Amino acid sequence: MQLRRTGSLDRRSAGSGSFGHVSSGLGNIHGNSSGGVGEGFEDDDDDDSNARADPNEVRFEERFAFARALLDSSIQARAGAAESIMAGLGRMLPLPLLRLFRWRSLKRLVCGRDTIDLRMLRRHTKYLYCDDTDDSVVHFWTVLGSMTQDQQATFI
Repeated sequence: MQLRRTGSLDRRSAGSGSFGHVSSGLGNIHGNSSGGVGEGFEDDDDDDSNARADPNEVRFEERFAFARALLDSSIQARAGAAESIMAGLGRMLPLPLLRLFRWRSLKRLVCGRDTIDLRMLRRHTKYLYCDDTDDSVVHFWTVLGSMTQDQQATFI
């Protein structure tokens, strides 16, 4: 008599971003309350041992292949986004040079500093129909300078 484990992974919930639930099917492994072979294991002697009651279940011995296929599918689904990001980076910087940067350096190069330099912003501001000495412009810079970095970032 051969025994096979009846635990399963449910494919239906696996597509929603998780690996589904795992039901171990071991039951009480230290003491069989039902006698016989035990809960969670069944006799493999019948002819239809390869038949599945539910076609959405993954056999215990197939779990690694299923997890690999799920991972490959997830990676493939995001491949287009990764290619778009690489194409955008390639417009700013030759792609072979990416290897020269750590992620923080590349982020700073692409996104700039996390803080807003108001002096630099003020130096490079061009005014139409007014100048930097007008009362409204002076008040604007005073109010902007009194804001926190988060408030300035939200405003700008």
